[in-house]
Amino acid sequence: MKKLRLIAAIFALILLAGCVHLGTGVKEKLTADEVLEMYKLLDEAEYPREYEFGVFDCSNASALLYDYFTRKGFRCEVMVGWQPTWDWHSWLIVVKNGKEFWIESTTKQIRNPCCYEDYVLKFRFRSLKFLRFFSKFLFMPNEWDY
Repeated sequence: MKKLRLIAAIFALILLAGCVHLGTGVKEKLTADEVLEMYKLLDEAEYPREYEFGVFDCSNASALLYDYFTRKGFRCEVMVGWQPTWDWHSWLIVVKNGKEFWIESTTKQIRNPCCYEDYVLKFRFRSLKFLRFFSKFLFMPNEWDY
């Protein structure tokens, strides 16, 4: 069993190295009008339930917002980070006109990227489909599926 886990972990690291974009830099500052417009869109996105760890948490909220903004024509990416005191967490990046909106999915708030500097590991996923496959591969079937 230990060999199987080790092989799975090595395979997972190879997949991550090949499919994850690690960039976290900010391209341009957001204007007040852009932020207000994005908050209007965020207000329209309805969550099917309240936050509940393991049921509807950061991964599920990020997936829901990813699908919502993608249907509206935006390019989206999901960030997953690890912090020793908070464990794993995910949030969303919505790109509009070359500008990035970092969105805390659990509260639907636009955040400054520096709010996530405490995360020791950060992975930027361009595909929610890959993220869903990857979580099922790691035996986490309730992640990324709202």
